[in-house]
Amino acid sequence: MKIPRTFSVFVMVCLSITVSSGQEPFITPFEDSDGQETATYFECIDFYESLAKRFNTIRMREIGPTDSGYPLHVVTFTQNHDPGNSGNEAIRILILNAIHPGEPAGVDASMMLMRDLASGKIPGEISKDISLSVIPYYNIGGGLNRSAWSRANQNGPRDYGFRGNAKNLDLNRDFIKMDTRNTRSFIEYFHAFDPELFVDTHTTNGADYSYTMTLVETHPVRLRGYLGEFLKETFTPGLFSTMEMKGHEMVPFVNVYRDTPDKGFPQFIDYPRYSTGYTALYQTIGYMSETHMLKSFRERVTATYAFFITLLENGVLHRDKIKTLREQDRQGLMQEEHYTLTWTTDMIRPDSIFFKGYRANVIQSEITGGERLLYDREQPLALNIPYFNKLEIDKTITIPQAYVIRQAWDKVIARLDINNVAYTRFMKDTVMDVEMYFIEDYQTYQSPYEGHYAHYDTRIRSIPASIRVQKGDYYVPTRQPAIRYLLEALEPEGDDSFFKWNFFDPILQQKEHFSPYLFEETAGKLLQEHPWLKDSLDHKKKMDEAFREDSRAQLEYIYRNSKYFESTYKQYPVYRVIE
Repeated sequence: MKIPRTFSVFVMVCLSITVSSGQEPFITPFEDSDGQETATYFECIDFYESLAKRFNTIRMREIGPTDSGYPLHVVTFTQNHDPGNSGNEAIRILILNAIHPGEPAGVDASMMLMRDLASGKIPGEISKDISLSVIPYYNIGGGLNRSAWSRANQNGPRDYGFRGNAKNLDLNRDFIKMDTRNTRSFIEYFHAFDPELFVDTHTTNGADYSYTMTLVETHPVRLRGYLGEFLKETFTPGLFSTMEMKGHEMVPFVNVYRDTPDKGFPQFIDYPRYSTGYTALYQTIGYMSETHMLKSFRERVTATYAFFITLLENGVLHRDKIKTLREQDRQGLMQEEHYTLTWTTDMIRPDSIFFKGYRANVIQSEITGGERLLYDREQPLALNIPYFNKLEIDKTITIPQAYVIRQAWDKVIARLDINNVAYTRFMKDTVMDVEMYFIEDYQTYQSPYEGHYAHYDTRIRSIPASIRVQKGDYYVPTRQPAIRYLLEALEPEGDDSFFKWNFFDPILQQKEHFSPYLFEETAGKLLQEHPWLKDSLDHKKKMDEAFREDSRAQLEYIYRNSKYFESTYKQYPVYRVIE
């Protein structure tokens, strides 16, 4: 579809967002305050309720609970009133706002967008071919914790919400672990709506530069397949060029902290804990719009509105291609034998991007007497910089036919249910051959992160085994729409696996031990009965002086290599069924 020239002219005029004198209906608090204020949660919901009463193309409904006690709402715009209908040929787009309520540009831009769609200000060539859903206020608990102080480096609005939700959790770290009601409600709706395009709206922290809008895209390699290539070669470049044409030049998200961007930076990797990392597991193209904290709030909202319009334009333009490639990739996943579980950023072979920033100087701090970084806006820079956007394969696994999960792990099963994972349960006790993992090694962060002491650098040992499966245990086939979700969540070495997030920590604690004064005689018998064990012990004593001098360690070595040592210690309770 070719976008009409008249529509482009409309957009250029509309994007100025001229504030109202209050005479027009459905004026937002942002417009009524001359771009100084953002809507509160209650103002936002009231606005959409009024909009839905006035226009039959707008509907608002509750889609589940949140940790705040208030329900999560979704607002839909569509010409056919059935945005979840699988036969609907419109491009399905989902916008998520106020995941961090201190970054509220998307809240106000979405209110104006839905109003302008409903009132016909946006030409029908676009509005008739979209099925748009907006979650107007995702982190309600954070939104109710409103002040002017929590974003110390941000330029407006006057008051805004707080990053943590009612549980003080960052909702943009919760998508795979699902610790919050907000996330569980979102995921249920996400699967019901099944969008082709997804946007999560934010405002940056970090460096200073000239751009108002920066963009995190689902990494094409992590999106995978034909759709990933299309994203890289066509769709994302189209967004950048269209925004530049409208006077809103963008740059990839400036992923630097405690450094300056003129040296280059890596592409942000959106792991499955993040919104777009999660949606990519279901072949949904995702973006996090990141407006710049130091630009005025009016500029940030204007740029976000422009990005929404640009996404709608390009979504409609490429609707058929996106739908076709998405289905091809989903079918292709069912045939694949291997899956790349983890990636590393290639820091040797960067691409190059053109970047407009400011000269960074290091001066003496008048407060501390130490060094202070200062960007000089009187000395703009325009140069090509390295952009490290290539990924290298770190770990690839063979995709199992299925997983077997013990029924004791109910929190895991609950999360599979929310993700519409299909499974069956064993009708009787049985013995079956599986691949069994043992956790060989792992590290644990010493400070809590989003309610967890997460693990990292996990290493496993794999063995073939025959296990006794109990009636009621779960058999989870992998060849289903949730295949990537299953692999990322259940393989313990995954970047955001359930093992990483402490779901299986009880297996890491040894339950039985021995008393040295009693085990001494047993150890002697074991060494007599098993010469290989005595040889092994003698070799370790010879090679390890500390071990040779530690009698307790020697008994522990014999114990761990005997039938007395518990076989379930560090045995991962999810088993792989290999054809």
